Amino acid sequence: MNLNSTFLNNLAGEGVLDIVNNFRKEWREEDRYNEKQKLLQKRLDEQARSRNNAMVNKYLDKLPEGVDINKVGPRYRDPVTQWGMQQKSAYTKAAACVANAPAGSEQQMRCREKLNSIVSSFENLNAKLENFKGYKSDYLETIAEGNLSRANSEDKMGVLSQIYTDGMDIAISENGDVSFYNDSGYINFDDLPDYNVKANNAATSILEMNEALYKSGIAFSPSQENLYRLKLQKLMNQRNIVQSLASDDFIIPGGLGLPNDLLLNDQRVDELRDVVINSYLDMFKQTAAAGAQLKQTRNQAPRSQGTASERKYNAMMNNLLQGWNGLLQGDATLINQYLVGTDQIIAGQGEAEGLYELWQGNNVQYLDPTNPSDLATLFNAQNIPQNLWPDFNQLGNTQQNTTARDADYYLDQVTLDK
Repeated sequence: MNLNSTFLNNLAGEGVLDIVNNFRKEWREEDRYNEKQKLLQKRLDEQARSRNNAMVNKYLDKLPEGVDINKVGPRYRDPVTQWGMQQKSAYTKAAACVANAPAGSEQQMRCREKLNSIVSSFENLNAKLENFKGYKSDYLETIAEGNLSRANSEDKMGVLSQIYTDGMDIAISENGDVSFYNDSGYINFDDLPDYNVKANNAATSILEMNEALYKSGIAFSPSQENLYRLKLQKLMNQRNIVQSLASDDFIIPGGLGLPNDLLLNDQRVDELRDVVINSYLDMFKQTAAAGAQLKQTRNQAPRSQGTASERKYNAMMNNLLQGWNGLLQGDATLINQYLVGTDQIIAGQGEAEGLYELWQGNNVQYLDPTNPSDLATLFNAQNIPQNLWPDFNQLGNTQQNTTARDADYYLDQVTLDK
């Protein structure tokens, strides 16, 4: 190599910058290309999804009113009938062989084996077709009700849509095994892929958590984050649930926008679960922050001044009501900061699971955060005058109103001019 001055200058000076700039330009172009490819793939997936749905809807539209779709499959009736006739003919021959062959001879034994084999083939085919009826019915119903998850390979859905709308031919082996085929290839019935349905129950639970956090008016604390992480982990105990929560538009149109390499990769299941859980935890944080901001704005609204004692007790009630919302979310951390003296609230155990124990020295009372009467019990234990209590309890008549309400309802009723 000729190490002349130009080469050395380029190596140490402007030439290096030019090289870097050229690389950056290539990277930017590659990024733009990759982004275009992603958009193109998304369009192709949407087109494939639309074609599969259209195929199923067209099939359903052709069915006569009141016909059981489980029993409609004219394309497959002739092949099944022909197979049955062939097997019956073979059975007749085998039966004649058994009757005519010398008793106990090897020939008679082979003929008996043939008879048993034919009987088994009929049983096998019957079981396969019975399962096919059920699978087909479930698949068509899932699509008709809009419950097919987006967390499915479009190639896989294309195959299933063709099979369950009688779009492929059927082949039946001598032993009664079933396969489907077309010009693109064939697939055995036992190898048909499964598919994901929308995780509607899990999504409903998450939406309820999100709403409760907003209503609580409390920012997301580290202890709450740990609690809700455990709740989400318990909720996402199956891969198909995680995939649906990641891809279906329960909250965000189009889902979380995760790449298929993460969404459908068998080797990245745990990683996918962590990503989805963290995404929903971020949503919870934002929701809780918005609720806390609303609560702060509401609390800053002008109120009557009242006496010094009334202002003190109303501040105590305000704090206890904030903590009560924490109990509704399964967290006693906040309310314990506001209890007088050495009083403490802990989660109930055993038969008291789901309740909370209010300890005052050696005395204990049980609290149910969903029961307004128990909120009155707490106020009474904290020595708050009853004339300042919200309207959940009219002068000590705590048993007349047992409707579970969010603590915000009572917080709005706390005034200083009673």
